[in-house]
Amino acid sequence: EIKHKGASSGNGAWVMRKCAEALGGTCGIQIEEHQTSFYFSCPATIVEETKEKPDKRFRLPEKTWVVVLEDSAVQRKLL
Repeated sequence: EIKHKGASSGNGAWVMRKCAEALGGTCGIQIEEHQTSFYFSCPATIVEETKEKPDKRFRLPEKTWVVVLEDSAVQRKLL
């Protein structure tokens, strides 16, 4: 049986806004009758495409940190 809280803590949108600010971008929310849409936009550098196949054995360099903030119990399980 899956139980839904029925409400969001709102932290996801706050985190998204802080990330957008840190990256020099913007974000927002559009609430409609049947859906809610979030948008996130920030400057990005276009990397030229190469014909080389990606290395499936790619490893993150040592001392690389990855930070994930998630207030949804279901999404935390997926991480």
